[in-house]
Amino acid sequence: MSNLLIALLGALMLLSQSRWLWQQRQNREPQARGSLSAGLVALLLVSLALLCAPALHWFGTQAFTEAGQLLGLAASYMALPLLGLAAAQLASDFHWPPQRWSQLILGIMVFFELSRWLDLQQAWLWLVNGIGYAGLLLALLRPRSQDARLRIPAAIALICLPAPLLLGYGNPLLALQQPDMRLLGLLPGLIGAAAMVGLLAEQAHNSDPSVEPPEERDA
Repeated sequence: MSNLLIALLGALMLLSQSRWLWQQRQNREPQARGSLSAGLVALLLVSLALLCAPALHWFGTQAFTEAGQLLGLAASYMALPLLGLAAAQLASDFHWPPQRWSQLILGIMVFFELSRWLDLQQAWLWLVNGIGYAGLLLALLRPRSQDARLRIPAAIALICLPAPLLLGYGNPLLALQQPDMRLLGLLPGLIGAAAMVGLLAEQAHNSDPSVEPPEERDA
């Protein structure tokens, strides 16, 4: 029961943060909006995957079992890479057209099927999530990422995400496929990563130059 409660509360917090990321898309240049949309996809995947567990417990419908398995699988392979790469892109001036995100998602899916055929699913899981974690670290180390507000969410993300693994509980992303106590480390880490994405989007180079700042419009 405790795992279900953690999953429910975590899903609600991530949905709330999704609303904040959606609001952050306003007055951003197209590349930044694309990165924020990728972060939104990551949060929604995790939220929906987590909601399936309490829904199955309360309603007992087989459809929630199948949906939870599918969404949990997708979230475990996509959430952290999308958040990490979105943060890295927002912290840099690297050219990343918005449509590149859909290509990335498709690529992750294709290579997942290939890894399953080659019986390398675990290796692919470690690789894509390692890339996502590296993206968060790179975003923090970029010269443009010196906003003091980034320090707390970055510390939470970079410490909490690997915590279950370092404590001997295995890959924390697997908790999205079957909710367990690893969510106690994973959820704060994902929330911190999403906060990094939102805060990095506020940097000046991510603003749409065609939109005047409010203070200039009021002058």
